[in-house]
Amino acid sequence: EESKQNSTTEAPKQNNTPEAPKQNSTTEAPKQNNTTEESKQNDTTKNITTDSTAPTATEIKQIQKTTPSVGNVTETKSSSNKRNVKLKWKKVKGADGYQIYRSTKKKKGYKCVQTITKGSTISWNDTKVKNGKTYYYKMRAYKKNGKNNVYTKYSKVKKIKVKK
Repeated sequence: EESKQNSTTEAPKQNNTPEAPKQNSTTEAPKQNNTTEESKQNDTTKNITTDSTAPTATEIKQIQKTTPSVGNVTETKSSSNKRNVKLKWKKVKGADGYQIYRSTKKKKGYKCVQTITKGSTISWNDTKVKNGKTYYYKMRAYKKNGKNNVYTKYSKVKKIKVKK
């Protein structure tokens, strides 16, 4: 085996071809594999830290301090005379979307009834209301932060009674 290794090593030296570094790198192959794995890890880290869509710390703090304001909550009728509730709000600067919550009680029982994925949207119609019932609405905006979202505070609760 030693004579084979020597003859392999000597042949490229005699020919003076660029294959010699390839043979030398064969013994260093595990280092190259490790380097590749390390560079993959570094690339992953770079993607996380330099992702242009990730919000800055200042943007995150701004979103967390913001409280959205639900402006109008009005009752409307659809073309089939079914009652709806329309919510309107002011756009939250830097928001990627909104979550709207509804309850039939003012202090508890809120469930997310709609997630809006466009920050430019400023209204929504709730078509799942029943005539004669009172509903309470609140909402919050969010900013995407990688796999997680950063949320604003909840808005003040708005009340509306749907006509019979």
